[in-house]
Amino acid sequence: MADNHGDLGEPADTSESEEDFVESITADVMSCLDSQKFFTKLDDLFVPPGNSVNAAHCDHTFTHSTVILQSLGFDQNDITEILQVLQRKGGCCDCEVLYNVAGDGRLKAIYWKSRVESREGRADTPPGHSGS
Repeated sequence: MADNHGDLGEPADTSESEEDFVESITADVMSCLDSQKFFTKLDDLFVPPGNSVNAAHCDHTFTHSTVILQSLGFDQNDITEILQVLQRKGGCCDCEVLYNVAGDGRLKAIYWKSRVESREGRADTPPGHSGS
């Protein structure tokens, strides 16, 4: 019986096959996550609309993503594959999914606003210069 993910006896082929598989599902996974409002739900945890509840904090895992995906009805195999796609796109944890994979979001906007504000505070004297 053929295995779509390669023969476990040949690690190089398995790795390449796994990468090919993840690449082949990426567009569909992203489309599905968008249609299920996954990124909005994750962003809502980190930056609750109207500050109605306490914001979640990232523990640099996929804990929050996994809970959301389970609530959307994805089984463990689907979640594993979704997380592989998110990692391939630069999301190594919940907050990185929002920073690197999701389009627009409140967490990313807050981050960039804080970067601008910190740079504006030092605009007259670049780091490492005395200003004279």
